[in-house]
Parts: sequence; structure tokens; C-alpha cells
Amino acid sequence: MDIEREPRLTVKNTIGGIQAVSLSIREQVPGAVIPLAFITEQARWKALDLGQMNILCEFCNAKHWLAERTSGSTIVRSIFEQCCKKGAVQLPSILPPPELLQSLMKNQDSTSRTFRSKIREYNSVLSFTSVKYQADTCTANWGPGVECFQIHGELYHLQGPLEPALHDAPQFAQLFLYDLQYAANICFTSHPNLEPHLLEQLTLMLHKCNPFIPIYQTAKERLEAANINTGDRVTHIILNPQLQLIVESGADKRRCNLPTSNEVAMIIGDEYAESGFRDIILASRGNNNESNFFTINGNHASYMPLHYVLFFPKGKSGYHWGLQLVDNSD
Repeated sequence: MDIEREPRLTVKNTIGGIQAVSLSIREQVPGAVIPLAFITEQARWKALDLGQMNILCEFCNAKHWLAERTSGSTIVRSIFEQCCKKGAVQLPSILPPPELLQSLMKNQDSTSRTFRSKIREYNSVLSFTSVKYQADTCTANWGPGVECFQIHGELYHLQGPLEPALHDAPQFAQLFLYDLQYAANICFTSHPNLEPHLLEQLTLMLHKCNPFIPIYQTAKERLEAANINTGDRVTHIILNPQLQLIVESGADKRRCNLPTSNEVAMIIGDEYAESGFRDIILASRGNNNESNFFTINGNHASYMPLHYVLFFPKGKSGYHWGLQLVDNSD
């Protein structure tokens, strides 16, 4: 009688839940049933199926799983709290985009199609803030395959100084403090695959509708004036969550409110206006001509508009801790 050999995989549980795996060869009599594959204990586990995430909140239209509804609601009329607290949190609608941006998003001409295919790069070159992250290169060592961009830890938005370091070209918010043509040429130099004429048009559009540009211009003027008048190098100016500029001069950090643009229409409660980790620091220039970058807290009302300028061209504030709840008792 011929004897066949069957490979057998053995898995044993050890201390700490770690499984020991061993491979052995077992003699098998012909005609016997040989398992197609080894089945672990995981096959006995039952999958948790929540169904489709297709239940809409009646207040904000956010999608939910049915299991997320409140205990007092029914399947027929499901009510949710995680999204808008039963309508108590109401985010203002996004303002309509400027005519230029709207035409670029809708038209089918070559310029519009090219813009949409490179909209991320256009937004990056026109943003006020930069992005910092720690790249995870583990997947790059796995050999050929699907390209994957992976970061380790958190993603940060950084605010740089208002003046470039010595011998450096202006970038990010610094570009809005220069002539339109010069700023467009600088952007085209660092991004040669973008259209310089369109860059100039988009920059002009932002100068007309974005409220942060006059705020940054005012901050730079006040820093320069303070340096000339007092002879003291002003450390930085703070942009608080109420979009007010506050100068900090010298070691004693004496403060005085500065006028900002009249175009900014936003009211945030006083309890949110206290200085602290949510402030955005606008520095003139780092010590010894070194560029200092400051992290912007994600809960600042300007966190999103300062970076995604083509999504918030009019500077509409995003989510922030100063949002007021709406009384829906009636």
C-alpha cells in the first residue's frame, strides 16, 4: 500500500495569547479525506454586522448606522446625538465661491479641467500655513506594489514668520504681502507645472475676498512700526480665536489690541477669547534670521480656512469651541 505524506500545520496557544506555529509531515493512507486548509479558531468567531451606514439624521443629514440611534428613538424615526446633538449644533452653510473659482469647477474647457486635476497643488501653493508630518517609510521597504503614503503620528498645520529668512524666497502667507505678479512668479518657480496666469488670477481673487490677507498685512505693518518707534524687536503678534491681533513686545508681554479688517464678521464668546494654546502666533522673523514655525491648534476657528483656501476662499470659519447651541425646545 502506498503511503502519502500530508503537511500539517499546528497552532498552540501560549502565555499572553501568543500562538506557536509548527509544521510537520504526517503519513496519510490513500483514499482518506485530507483537509484543504488549516482552519484556526478565528473561523469560529462571529462577524459583527452593523448593516449599511445609510440612516440620515433628520436635522443635519449626517449618515449613521441604525445601532447608533438614541435609546428612546425607534426604527421608524431614528434620532442621533453624536453628529449635531439633535439639531442643537448648527454649522453655517458654506458661502458660495467667487465667480472665478466657480467657473473653474464647472466649465469643461482645457484650463478648467487642468485646474481640477491639479487643485491640490494649487491649494498648497496658495495656502497661508504649511503642513508637518512624520513619514512612515515601513511600507517602502516591502518591495514593489501599490504605492502608499503613510504618516506616523499626527498631522500639524504650522504658521511661519511674516518675513522670509535671509536669502530665502517668500512662501505661504508671506506671498500675500508682495505684489501679485511677483508672488505669482515665485509660485511658478517652485511649481513649474502650474499655469502662471491662472496663479495670478487666483491670487487676485483671494486679495478681493479673503479676510485673512488684510489681517496679515496689518500684522506686518504693526510689527515694522513697533520696531521703528520703540527700537525694541517685537517678538510676535498673536491672532486669537476672535481674529483680533494682539502685540507682545519685550519680556513683559504687554498687550494692546490692534485694529483688524472690517470684512471679518465673526462673533465668538468671551470665554473662548482668552489667550492660550489656541492662539496663532505671527512672528516677524526668527532670531538670527532663522524661520520659526508655530503649531496651530486644531480647535482654532481658522485652522481649516488658513490652509484649504480654495475650499474656504472667503475665510469662513470652521468648527470651533465657541459655537453656540441652538434651543430646539419649541
